[in-house]
Amino acid sequence: MENRKAIYIFGCIFSVAFALIYYLLFQTFLNQKPAEYTVYYHQIGLYQNLDNAKKAISNFKEKDIEAYIYEIDDMNSIICGLSKSKEEAEKYGEALKKKKIPFVDKTIQTKSESVHEALSKKDYKTALELIKNESKGNEQTGATEGKSTE
Repeated sequence: MENRKAIYIFGCIFSVAFALIYYLLFQTFLNQKPAEYTVYYHQIGLYQNLDNAKKAISNFKEKDIEAYIYEIDDMNSIICGLSKSKEEAEKYGEALKKKKIPFVDKTIQTKSESVHEALSKKDYKTALELIKNESKGNEQTGATEGKSTE
C-alpha cells in the first residue's frame, strides 16, 4: 500500500511538472514573431528622371559622400549613410550637417537577416538589392519618413 501512495504522489508531481514545461514551451514557440530589423538612412535627393539622379550621385561623390539610388514608386531617391544602428546614422547625419547638405532621416523595416549582415560588411549595394527584392513581395516594407533636418 505504501508503494502505491508514493507512486501516485510522484505520478501527480511529474504530471504537473511536465504539463508546466510543455505549456511554457508551446507558449514560447507559438508567440514567436519573425525578427524585424530596422535600417536607418538619409535621403539627400529625390528625382523622377534617372539621369538627373545619376548626376546628383556624381556631385555627391565630389563631396566625398557615398550615395546610392533607391527606387521608390517610380521615383529615384538618393540615399546615403545606411546603418543598422541609430547612433551610427545620427553621426553620419552630423557629418552631412557640417557639409551643409539637407537631408531627411528615414528607416526601412526588413525581416531579412541578410540585410543586416550586408550592412555589417558595409556592402550597401547588396543590402539595397535585398531590401528591394523583399519589398516586391511585401507591400508594407519600404521607407517610412522620419524627421526632416536642414
